[in-house]
Amino acid sequence: MSYRIAVLMTGLALLPAALTGCGSSDSSSGASAAQLEQARQEAAAQQKIKDKQAQLEKELSALKKQKAKTKTVVVTHSDGTSGPSVDSGGTARIFHAGSGNVSCRVSSSSASCTVASSGQVFVVGVSGSAYQASGGQLPRGSGAYAPYGTSVNSGSFTCSIPPESQASGITCRNTSTGHGFEASRRAERQKTY
Repeated sequence: MSYRIAVLMTGLALLPAALTGCGSSDSSSGASAAQLEQARQEAAAQQKIKDKQAQLEKELSALKKQKAKTKTVVVTHSDGTSGPSVDSGGTARIFHAGSGNVSCRVSSSSASCTVASSGQVFVVGVSGSAYQASGGQLPRGSGAYAPYGTSVNSGSFTCSIPPESQASGITCRNTSTGHGFEASRRAERQKTY
């Protein structure tokens, strides 16, 4: 029995020496605390990059869907004819101002604005006076945001977004003919000329 106790005592005496180095940060086979922290930070940074990439991919997808929705708009003219609001070789600039209630399309062959709250569409073409059309509406908030006090041009067509302090709607003109319109949610501001 005393032999067993001596072996047991010897084993217990050696145990702390055997455990030294196990789980310790200075072990040559394991990573240091600084290395582990650096790896954790790198993993967190990579996750942030992946999250940002996913967010940007969603935004890109939404922009592509919006572009697809507004790519072709057919305007029905007051004489019953219809056709694209952009000539076949032209490129339209689509924008909205302020609340997004008025969205416009300007190309080298026409300018048109839709007042979303009333469904009214105003159009000015290459010749003749501006008019109200039925159909061809742009969805609320279509295109890029155009800040107050700016203008959007294409060919001889210019649409002006008034300063926020000015009580008027978006005006679009054919600078060659002088014809145009004012598109507004307020009926008393709407006019064609």
